[in-house]
Amino acid sequence: MPKKRGLYAVIFLLALLLVLQTSVVYGAGKVQLNFWSLRTEDVPAYQKFIKAFEAKNPGITVKFTAYKNTEYRNILKTAILGGSGPDLFWSSEFTMLQEYADNGYLMPLDGKVPAIKTNFRPGDLEGVKGSDGKIYGIPHGSYVYGVYYNKNAFKKFGLAEPQSWPDLIKVAQAIKGAGAVPFAQGTKDSWTLQECMFEGAFGPTFLRGREWYDAAVKGKTNFLDPRFVKALENLLDLKPFFPAGFEGISYTDTQMLFTQERAAMFIGGSWEIGFFERMNPKLDFDMAIGFPETKGGPYWLATPANCTVVNAKTKHPAEVIKFMNFLASKEFGQMYSSELKTMTPILGVKYTHPIFAKASRRLDEAKGVVPFLYSYPVFNREEPAGDVLFANGLQAMFAGKKTPKQVAEDIQNGIAKWYKPFKH
Repeated sequence: MPKKRGLYAVIFLLALLLVLQTSVVYGAGKVQLNFWSLRTEDVPAYQKFIKAFEAKNPGITVKFTAYKNTEYRNILKTAILGGSGPDLFWSSEFTMLQEYADNGYLMPLDGKVPAIKTNFRPGDLEGVKGSDGKIYGIPHGSYVYGVYYNKNAFKKFGLAEPQSWPDLIKVAQAIKGAGAVPFAQGTKDSWTLQECMFEGAFGPTFLRGREWYDAAVKGKTNFLDPRFVKALENLLDLKPFFPAGFEGISYTDTQMLFTQERAAMFIGGSWEIGFFERMNPKLDFDMAIGFPETKGGPYWLATPANCTVVNAKTKHPAEVIKFMNFLASKEFGQMYSSELKTMTPILGVKYTHPIFAKASRRLDEAKGVVPFLYSYPVFNREEPAGDVLFANGLQAMFAGKKTPKQVAEDIQNGIAKWYKPFKH
C-alpha cells in the first residue's frame, strides 16, 4: 500500500501541475487565463493592469507568470510543442512571432481586435504579422534611439541640441576641443554598436528608412550596395570622439561615464531614461532624436517593440480576445507607459515625461518609422545570423581591423551562405 500511495501522490502532483500550466475554469463559472512572459521586472505593473481588466470583466481572471530571460524561450517552446502552454504569452516581434505563427501555433487576430486598425501606426504592425500577412500580436512596449546629452555641459560649452548629423559632429568637435569627453561609448559589448548606434540612432536615416532594406530583401541589391557601405563610413566618423581605451569599455561602464558626468553625450535607447534618473537624480539631461543629413531635411526612426500573442490551442478563445482588446486599448497604453515609464506604440497616450513626449512628437514628424533593426527579421533567420555578423563587424571596424567595405563584404558573404536571393 505505501508504494501505491506514493504512486498515486505522484500522479496527483503531475495532474495538478498540468492544471496549473493551462487555463482552468473554476468557481461560479469563472475562467482563469494563463499569461507567460520573460519580463520578471514587470510583474508588479502587470498585476495592476490585470486588476483593472478583471474589475470590468468579473468572469475572467488572469494569472501572469514571468520566467527568467535565459529560461523563458525553452520553457515556452517545450510547452507549446507539447500541445499545452499558456493562453497568451510575450513574444519578440518578427522572427519569434513568425516562427510560431507560420507553424500554426498562434491565433490570428484580424477582425477580432478592432482597435488594431485605429490605435496603431501601420508600420508598428509590421512586426506582428506572420508570413501570411495576418496579424498575430498586439504590440506593447516600444522604444526609440537617440543621443542623450548633459544639459549643464552643453550650457558650459555654449552648445545647442544638435538638429542634424553634421550638427552632431560639430558639437562633438567642440566638446573635444574644450578638453572634455564627447561620447560615453565603448565597443567591448558589440551589440551596442549594432543596435543602438547603427541600426537604432543613425542607420534609419543613412539608409532612408526601408528603401535599401526592401530592395535587399528581394535580392535587387545587397550589403555591398554603396549606400550601406557609406552608412558604415558615416558611423566611423564618431570614433575620434570616444573616450580613451574605448575598446575595453563595457556597456555598464558607458552608463556610469554618462551618469557620473564624465562624458557629455551617450548614444542609446529610451529605456535608459529611468536608469539614468535613478543613478543620478541630479543629472540634468535631454535626448536628441532624429538626425537628418542636412538641417531641416527628412529623417527616419527605428521603433522596435515586443508583443503579446495568443496560443491557438487556448480553451477559452472568447475570454482571451476580451483581454487582447484590453491590451490594444488606449486605457492600457496609458497605464503601461505611466507605470513602466516607457513608450508604447499605442496612439493617443499622453506622456508626462518630457523626453517621452518629445520622442512621440519626433515619431510623428519623421519621414518614416522603421519598426525593426536591419538585421531583422529576414537576415536573422539562419546561421550565421545577421545580428552577429553586424555586431562583430562593427566591433572590428572601430578597432581598426576592418574597413567599412570589408565589414559589408563579411556580412554579405555570411548571409549569402543561406539566403537564396543572394545566391546568383
